[in-house]
Amino acid sequence: MNGVDQQALTVGVIEFLDLDLNEVWVAHLAIGGNAGWSRFCAYARLESMLGQRDRDAVSHAVNELLADLGCSLRVPYSLDRDTGPHGATPSGELNATP
Repeated sequence: MNGVDQQALTVGVIEFLDLDLNEVWVAHLAIGGNAGWSRFCAYARLESMLGQRDRDAVSHAVNELLADLGCSLRVPYSLDRDTGPHGATPSGELNATP
């Protein structure tokens, strides 16, 4: 997945579910991410890009928070397949967790 799409989908879920940014940031640090608060906030406002490792740490943090909420929705990692409209891959297969 390209970084821009990963960022947009991850931030979209954060905003849609009104996740606490500080909680996401702390969780990303606990997982091994190292983006500082200001870089993380710029990423969450779609103003700046993080490196692949930090993007994946943010995605993982969000996915853990989603699991804690009992939500089956998941945000993508950098190595996930790209998706098109409605979450479908170019072949038409859905790229979603059952």
